[in-house]
Amino acid sequence: MKSKQEIVEKTRRRYRQACKSGKGTILDEFVATTGYTRKYASWTLSRWSKSILVRFHGKVTRIRVGKREVAPRPGRPRIFDAAFLAVLMLL
Repeated sequence: MKSKQEIVEKTRRRYRQACKSGKGTILDEFVATTGYTRKYASWTLSRWSKSILVRFHGKVTRIRVGKREVAPRPGRPRIFDAAFLAVLMLL
């Protein structure tokens, strides 16, 4: 998956600067390389690394198209402190 993201990064600059006929040629090369459908490929190249607003379950959310940022999971909060656990281990 990282290799496809690298290809998108390199291709998107050329795609955005190209004229309409040039975009068709670049899009053909990109579809042949990645295996994406033509519609998804054009959407990806035109919106890569841009923030867009999406309505999801009635709420408007801003997302960034491109590399996925994974937040660390918070986990469960601690109920007992270290001193209590030390006493508990002795019992």
